[in-house]
Amino acid sequence: MKLGDLVKFTQEHSSKPGFDYTIGWKGLVVAEAPALTIFWSTGDGETIGDWIGQDGPGEMAEQVLEVIFES
Repeated sequence: MKLGDLVKFTQEHSSKPGFDYTIGWKGLVVAEAPALTIFWSTGDGETIGDWIGQDGPGEMAEQVLEVIFES
């Protein structure tokens, strides 16, 4: 994932118990460092979230997010 990409949570992630609230969320990657920062559009409004994995900013994001439009 890189700056400007449009992303969403994978079906696998959103279907897990307790994560169903993420169904339909769409996000725009607005920063890559020091964290992968995503501006989310949700069913309840907008929010911003940072993604910092143990091995770097995007680590593990690829497992639960998918790019739906590349910048």
